[in-house]
Amino acid sequence: MRQSPDPAADLAPNQDSPGLLRRAFAWLFSQRHFHFKLLSGTAAGVLVIILLAGIFLYVTVRNHERESLRLHIVDVIHLSSVVENDVALLETEHRGFLITGEQAHVDAFERQRGLIRSQLDSLASLILDQPAQRKRVIKVQEVVQKWLDTVAGPQMQ
Repeated sequence: MRQSPDPAADLAPNQDSPGLLRRAFAWLFSQRHFHFKLLSGTAAGVLVIILLAGIFLYVTVRNHERESLRLHIVDVIHLSSVVENDVALLETEHRGFLITGEQAHVDAFERQRGLIRSQLDSLASLILDQPAQRKRVIKVQEVVQKWLDTVAGPQMQ
């Protein structure tokens, strides 16, 4: 098989100066530098695969972090809702004792009082890394404790 020194001459023997696209096409499909072309094409394919793998890994890690954050937020919202309901139940037991004077309301009040303290501590431990929310939980603890010490405690005695 005979190769001409200029691959572009094989494609367009009648033209004096072939276009850039025609020359690039001729060089690409000629047998000159075959191994270099094969190696560079393979390297380009491997680089594209590595790039895509990196992008997919980044997106997956980011989605995992967002899902973890979402689950944390759901836990905080759920526990704060439970605390809110327990404070309402504590007030209900207090009113029930004031209306009826029954000892059953006092026992339920004391159980609820201990439960609220433990749930507020759990809520505070969930939001250790967020100072603004932590201040709110501390404020809730202070308000509930002040109400227990000044209003509900003396009346339940």
